[in-house]
Amino acid sequence: MANKYVITNIGKAGIVTESDRYDVTVDVDSLGVATVNFGSSFSLKIGYNDIEILENMLNAARRHLEDQAIDQAGTVARNQPLPFIYKSPDKPENW
Repeated sequence: MANKYVITNIGKAGIVTESDRYDVTVDVDSLGVATVNFGSSFSLKIGYNDIEILENMLNAARRHLEDQAIDQAGTVARNQPLPFIYKSPDKPENW
């Protein structure tokens, strides 16, 4: 008996860009191909190796954006004066 062609839905997410919103779905079929659908405007069919390449590139992009956000937060924090609160060392509640 021959194996049936099966499509398994992996998930769906709403992705927002600068100018639009896309309902992105990911399906995997029994032939070993993943299909990433960006709404009705674009589909990407890729195999295992290309999924790994895309995953690595997206992870690198995420890490870059995280580093960029941390650097920007540090710049903002450096430009802010630290609050000075004087606490008398003579009072036991300040020890």
